[in-house]
Amino acid sequence: MGLRSISNAKSPFEDKLAGTGKLEQYLEYYGGRGLHGGGDTGSDVNVIDYITISTAGDATDFGDLTEARDHLGACSNGKRGVFMGGNPSSPGYSNVIDYVTVATTGNAVDFGDLTAATKEVCACSNGTRGVRGGGRVSPGSVVNVMDYVEIEKQGDAADFGDLQEARRSMAACASLTTGIFWGGRNGSQTNKIDYITIATTGNGTDFGDMYQGVYYSAACSDRDRGIGGGGYYNTNFYDEITFLTMDTKTSASSFGDLLGAAEMSAACSDGNYALWLGGNNSSNAAQNIIQYISNFYSPGNAVDFGDLSTATRYGTGTSGD
Repeated sequence: MGLRSISNAKSPFEDKLAGTGKLEQYLEYYGGRGLHGGGDTGSDVNVIDYITISTAGDATDFGDLTEARDHLGACSNGKRGVFMGGNPSSPGYSNVIDYVTVATTGNAVDFGDLTAATKEVCACSNGTRGVRGGGRVSPGSVVNVMDYVEIEKQGDAADFGDLQEARRSMAACASLTTGIFWGGRNGSQTNKIDYITIATTGNGTDFGDMYQGVYYSAACSDRDRGIGGGGYYNTNFYDEITFLTMDTKTSASSFGDLLGAAEMSAACSDGNYALWLGGNNSSNAAQNIIQYISNFYSPGNAVDFGDLSTATRYGTGTSGD
């Protein structure tokens, strides 16, 4: 597996890991290929697109999920991308976990099942273990449940613990040790940020607050700094990009703006670039825009990267090699 195919520029986080024995582990979690899976184009789709993160341009067909659905979550160990749960057109809640080998285009195959059929979920990974958090279960109840899988080993998910409060439509990202769950909604949006230690099952703990309480945001990380963008609050579409340092419990801060206010985007990263893919724009229409920032440590606005194969909202993203 190639360690990274983006430019030769290093993340500042690499300098922090030099000599710790964790640099190789960090690099393995990232690859030059970003994936966007599922979503809604007017109806639920099973399409997986991919991009080469080092080269701005349009997405290309990768293959299909085992089930057409939106409102799903995804994570990766750098080699295997895992897609969890979601909202198929019937019966409306999915317990499906499927996966792809990121380096090889083709259709997803069955991995196992979530502990319950759940939509409006999010997921994160420390490169070994993937954790799914929150969501909505039939007949519409919002839950605080987290469950997990070992990404290299196919099988059903197991209980991890509980978030501080039940909520859906969150964003998630992770460092080498810490999983972060941002915002979400249960009756109204929240600015709450939970964290977990991914290697150890247990309940979520207070981390701090979002810059603005939103749901339908999308986040990714370079394993040190988490970046979240877009979302929805009250009756407003949100264009703000915010960041936090994942191993330092504190509230999020402003970073810049997306190209336009949007919700329901997907996000992925190679450790240098942060990308947002698709989403629902302020005209309440699905969009095919892919946009990015080129450095987690240089605040500024997102710029155009290319387009998805089809305008899509409610999809999910991950990356690998």
